Amino acid sequence: MSFAQLLSEDRRLVILRLLSGAPEYTLNAFVLRPGLEAVGHAVSADQLATELAWLAEQGLVELEDMAGVTLARLAP
Repeated sequence: MSFAQLLSEDRRLVILRLLSGAPEYTLNAFVLRPGLEAVGHAVSADQLATELAWLAEQGLVELEDMAGVTLARLAP
């Protein structure tokens, strides 16, 4: 496993942890980015979108677009 893969997996885990502590298990991308930065993962908007899409493909989160802002919610 490469270092890039390890970083990506850790980013996904941090996203899930942030969502698990959020009201209604939901956060938008503008809140997720600083949350990731707080634990050492400075990511671009594109990187965050890629990680969220991967989590959605795995059935772990549900994504919704609200006026151009991505909302992520833990899947039931």
